[in-house]
Amino acid sequence: FDDNIATFDTYVNTRSEAIANETLTIPFEVRYEQVSDVVTPGPANTVATITLAYK
Repeated sequence: FDDNIATFDTYVNTRSEAIANETLTIPFEVRYEQVSDVVTPGPANTVATITLAYK
């Protein structure tokens, strides 16, 4: 969010108030990180779990 790296178990505020029947767009993107000097072709499977909390 806002070009910051996500940290685990941390809340990120997206807006100060909720409005009934309005769609809230949450900017979110993911990237793969190269962890080896040599990159080879093949599957790049992953799973992510995101928990949204309404307070």
